[in-house]
Amino acid sequence: MSFLSARLAPRRIENRDGDPVALCESVFELGEVGGLRRRLSRKFGAAGGNRWYWKVGTSILGRLTLDGTRLTVEAMSERRMDTLIDDVMTLHPDADQMSDRRSSAEEAMAETLGNGGEPVEMAPELIALLEEQVREYEQKWLTESIPALEGWTPRDAAADPTRRDDLIRLLDSFPDEERTGPMSMRRLRDMLDL
Repeated sequence: MSFLSARLAPRRIENRDGDPVALCESVFELGEVGGLRRRLSRKFGAAGGNRWYWKVGTSILGRLTLDGTRLTVEAMSERRMDTLIDDVMTLHPDADQMSDRRSSAEEAMAETLGNGGEPVEMAPELIALLEEQVREYEQKWLTESIPALEGWTPRDAAADPTRRDDLIRLLDSFPDEERTGPMSMRRLRDMLDL
């Protein structure tokens, strides 16, 4: 039963490091901020206004926003968030963590649906991060063995005339709504030439 349940369980949205995607935000009261801007710029690069981004290549892993004596830290996984919190405490040991909010991508989507379908307000950078993670997962999904396709990958099923209809039925069974969060059936069909 547990094997069958695991096969039917919803997919977990993961980032490129294999960590579950989570919407994380911590707010710190800093008190004295003298020299902090310089230390943040040294660690994360030049600020855009009062905002610094933790980047690897072109990927944004988190952001830090300074508003007076408050520093808001945001990341898309708990591990990245813990790293940023450690960085903040190293750069400003007297920082007082006022709040720490974390929710999985699945919880955020459920909250959206429980909100009458109204989108949850997210910063544009976080929306872009989530969208990047979903696109990476879509690419990965195309080459995974799918039980509903008798172990065939979607890419192989699309290329095989005897499996193509099974793949189309599988894609038709997914919700076909274009919004941030779930995989895009339009993009998947385009990538599979369906």
